[in-house]
Amino acid sequence: MIKVEDKDLGFDVLAKSMEELVTLEVRAGVIGDEAVLEYAPGVEARTGFMRDSIDANSDRISSAAESAIGEMVDQDKTAREALQFVADDAGDIIIEGIEDRDLISTGAMRDSIIGEVQDATR
Repeated sequence: MIKVEDKDLGFDVLAKSMEELVTLEVRAGVIGDEAVLEYAPGVEARTGFMRDSIDANSDRISSAAESAIGEMVDQDKTAREALQFVADDAGDIIIEGIEDRDLISTGAMRDSIIGEVQDATR
């Protein structure tokens, strides 16, 4: 007699991560209780320097997102942890985009640009 054992090799964990993924959003910019400047997918950036930076680096953001999903599939990171990688990269892209703008590339403005993962507001 042959005995067959059905083992979950991680699909349940992956399914939960994918369910969590759709409840989260990535935001980048100067973010507070009342966001002053921000960029989020599907949200019109409130300032040109962020929009320009994000648009010019869409391939880089897509690559970061693909890597993040890969880490979820490999179960190395939760959805929130994986998306934080994308958020950090988006924040870095905005900072890199203002490096040549003397008035905003130094001081508190530059230091205030962050990327974060939040529960989606949809």
